Amino acid sequence: MLRFIGEKIGSLRGKLFSNLETHEIIEAFVIKFICDWEWFIERHVVHLMSRDTTQLSEHLTLTLPTTISFEEGVAILNGTGYFNFKNCSDIKALAKKIIIAQNNSFPSITQDAIKNIDNLYTIRNYIAHKSNKSKKTLTALYTQIGITSFIEPGEYLLLKHKDETDPKYTNFYYHCFSLFMSAFQMWEFLFPHSFEELKVNGEFNAESMQRLLHLLTFRKAGD
Repeated sequence: MLRFIGEKIGSLRGKLFSNLETHEIIEAFVIKFICDWEWFIERHVVHLMSRDTTQLSEHLTLTLPTTISFEEGVAILNGTGYFNFKNCSDIKALAKKIIIAQNNSFPSITQDAIKNIDNLYTIRNYIAHKSNKSKKTLTALYTQIGITSFIEPGEYLLLKHKDETDPKYTNFYYHCFSLFMSAFQMWEFLFPHSFEELKVNGEFNAESMQRLLHLLTFRKAGD
């Protein structure tokens, strides 16, 4: 899906869409993907925490039932403001505080994925706020990767990734793909046997994704 969006929008630049329109469409998809990922992460945190509240009780210095309902977990995390995270590093730190080690799948997210997700948050913050602070942070990111002058996020996201020769592998693909990979890595931690069943020829690929989507269609709505 990521590659399709990047290629489709990119191929229509200068034909159906102007450069500005193309950049704004890509930027809009960044906002959407992060919103969808945060929705998944929030539910994931609550489910893991609600299975065993030992770590949560210790962190809050409260005596809680060993298990709580999903709704109670949501109320606790909303009430404490813990869903106000700024990047993937924030989420990992929160998980360590409130989820017991054997249930905590967040350490399974690779450092490479964390770096790409945190960079995507930097991009998202500038898209959303256009503040001097967010621009300064984004400029610093550009400097780290060798971009010497400021460009708008949409233009940056449509550039070929520096480590790839194929122009279809853009910065948009690399940053956003890390959101999905983090979810797969957590799935593998929690459900190692089912994750192995999803692999095709020893790897998780496009066919694996179809298998996963097929499995999810049999889950009850709201689970």
